[in-house]
Amino acid sequence: MRRLRSRLKFANVISVIALMLSLGGVSYAAVSLPANSVDTKQIRRGAVTSGKLAPRSVGNGNLGRGIVKRLNSKTGSQGPTGPQGPSGAAGPQGTTGSQGVPGIPGAPGPGAVFIRLDEDGTAAPVAAPIGTVAGVTFNAACETTGGNTGINFVIDTVEAAVIQVNLQTDTGTDPTAGGVATSGNTQVNLAAGSSTPLGGPPGTPAGNYERNLTTLNISTPTRNATVSIVSLVEGGAPGHCTLNGTGVAATG
Repeated sequence: MRRLRSRLKFANVISVIALMLSLGGVSYAAVSLPANSVDTKQIRRGAVTSGKLAPRSVGNGNLGRGIVKRLNSKTGSQGPTGPQGPSGAAGPQGTTGSQGVPGIPGAPGPGAVFIRLDEDGTAAPVAAPIGTVAGVTFNAACETTGGNTGINFVIDTVEAAVIQVNLQTDTGTDPTAGGVATSGNTQVNLAAGSSTPLGGPPGTPAGNYERNLTTLNISTPTRNATVSIVSLVEGGAPGHCTLNGTGVAATG
């Protein structure tokens, strides 16, 4: 002990005390700060980042009123409409509709002949002339026999004639709605000075109808003509027949 004391000096003692105070002071400051002793003045700007905050440690009460108001504000006004996008591709073409009901021919123009029949059906009527085109006279009557109705049609010629016939027919129970449609073509050869009946016996029963759109192309040695006819037969007791058409002749 005497040997140790002989070696101690004042400077050595002061150095050791200073070292102990410096080491012990840091630990004391780190663990012994009083509550609420650190405020914003002691925290460097940017020192507290989001990664250093505990989950759910910041609520509305920790934020300024202006920030809370903006966070809780309603949806803003709608922005301007954007530019129109490109047109889409065209859709597939629809299916073709059913054929419409033939219309009634209009009034004849200059040089045309009007052909017309409008009467109830009777038993064994006599066909009467309803029009003459290019030397060909059309005779017709509405006949009702055995509960069926039809047009009794007869053609009288002066010269020999060839008639090309195109016929479109629809039948059913409601003429305003249309029914089953059929079509066909035929040729009729007529001798000079002949009287030729066309069509068969009446065939439209009560409660039914038959409608025909007929085109006749007539050729004689001296003249040609085209005749268009729309006819409607309605079965009943009695039935009824309506026929309207025009004929136009041309020399040739």
